Amino acid sequence: MYRIIGIEPETGDLKLIKNTVITEVSTIVFPWHSSIIDNTKWPNVDLYKRLNGLESDYSKLFIDSTTSNVQYIKTNNTWYKMIKDTEWLYGDIGLNGSHDGTDRSADEIYEIENGWTDKTTPSKIGLMYLHDYYFSYAINASDSSNTNCYVCANCGDSPCRPSWLNVNRSGESGDGSRNEWVMTRHMNGFLFARRVNWQGNPGEDHANEKSYVRPVFYLDSSETKLSQGKGTYDDPFVALPV
Repeated sequence: MYRIIGIEPETGDLKLIKNTVITEVSTIVFPWHSSIIDNTKWPNVDLYKRLNGLESDYSKLFIDSTTSNVQYIKTNNTWYKMIKDTEWLYGDIGLNGSHDGTDRSADEIYEIENGWTDKTTPSKIGLMYLHDYYFSYAINASDSSNTNCYVCANCGDSPCRPSWLNVNRSGESGDGSRNEWVMTRHMNGFLFARRVNWQGNPGEDHANEKSYVRPVFYLDSSETKLSQGKGTYDDPFVALPV
């Protein structure tokens, strides 16, 4: 099952995220990149390559696992044509005042990430951006201008306001106490990548640490039709090829 987290404004293509984390045989957590000494811009990291079937090490390909539910990037799969080839924007978010950037508002995060100029070559699968998560706990449109989630590390951390995008809340996947990677990198470059922790607080970890992974992709509206359902958990939409 997948959840709608956005709509491409020009084409109307739906942006979806897997509702549960990837599971590969004996693990549910994966590094953003295998080391912190290489060039960890998104197109060069192991996680991007694994999600898109580009990893030269055959054993690292998610698409070969029967439990990962990301078989859809195989060319003989019905999903392959339904998932849009996307030029994913990528970049860094760094310091803002005395904090590490996570005290910015949802609107500010969106403007930064949407203003990046670096793009991947067209590929099927990404992760959610930091702004996707920020907007998920905005109560209404005006709320997106607030600093919704930053918690001062020296003031006694407490969970962010509950978000339906926090995978640890559903009880459906993972063990409820792990971080989840996002596609945004920290300004420190090769050392850190952004993540959302198990309480829902944004932050960063070393790129070679292990966290949850949930694939994100756009449905190609020219290749997909929605059939049945009401868009609820109990009665979801069904995506079918045209």
